[in-house]
Amino acid sequence: MKYSTQILMFLLFLTVGFVGFMTYQIFMNEQDIVQSNIVFSISDNVLSKSTTVKLPAVNYALLSDNDIVNLINDKLIAPSLLLEKIYLAETVTAPKTLMSWSGWNGLLVKVFSLYMDWLGKDAKMQKFSTQMVTGLSPYYDAKKCDLKKVTFGYAPRLKEKLNSPYLGITDGYKIMFGDEKYVKTFASAKKLTDLSNDSIYWMAHELTHCEQYAGNRDKYAVRWFNELFDHAAAGFIKDFWKALKKAIWTLDFDPVIAMLAPEKLAQYDDDMPLEIEAYEKGMEVVGEVSKIRLKEQLKVTPVKVTPSLVPIKISP
Repeated sequence: MKYSTQILMFLLFLTVGFVGFMTYQIFMNEQDIVQSNIVFSISDNVLSKSTTVKLPAVNYALLSDNDIVNLINDKLIAPSLLLEKIYLAETVTAPKTLMSWSGWNGLLVKVFSLYMDWLGKDAKMQKFSTQMVTGLSPYYDAKKCDLKKVTFGYAPRLKEKLNSPYLGITDGYKIMFGDEKYVKTFASAKKLTDLSNDSIYWMAHELTHCEQYAGNRDKYAVRWFNELFDHAAAGFIKDFWKALKKAIWTLDFDPVIAMLAPEKLAQYDDDMPLEIEAYEKGMEVVGEVSKIRLKEQLKVTPVKVTPSLVPIKISP
């Protein structure tokens, strides 16, 4: 074969190869575009229906302590809902004779009642004076919190807890404090403006819980527990369930009450919406009373001046 012919054949093969390579690349690019469109279409379809990823079915009766902690820490389910589901799974096998409460919420109400009874043991309660009712009434809804029905007092089981002289616990119309001196100071004040801002704040804070209670202890108890569960640490919730599970079978609620000791709850309850509302309302009342106090201090009582008769000496 001549040299020129060899060159022509080489160029021909080179051209055919190049055309084939380019055709292959174009085909693969088209496939990528099609696949991308399919993926995008599927993703768009999923997002248009729901952005929630469903978890696989869970046998809540078989969850270990670590499972409970992991589910809470990974934020896969609200702790309050998790505890309810575990409880429902547990009661499938629990003796029906021990179920003297009505479901999960009924159990929470029972625990709340036992807890408040424990805190209120030997508490010395008294009512607000007429002057205090008058002073506080502008800030609270009488239909939700009738100040004439409210009692407050010293509860020995709150004494010296958390080194806070104003530690208070409210159970409906009953407000208990851990400092007897504070209670006496509040009771002896003739009017609201005689008290310091701190003294006003703590009573106003607890009265907000009375208003939240709104005459329905059961509803308040369920809300209180659910907010506590959703803001407490996973380890606390795990231990609380262990104590509660034992109580379901044995009716011994003492370990459950021990879990709710004020010093244990203090690290969680500041984030509860119930407490945030009480803080804001307490500060609002302090601000309004401060304005009234300032007006009282600036008020000037007019002084009646009696002209004196001074003899006038007349010179002749």
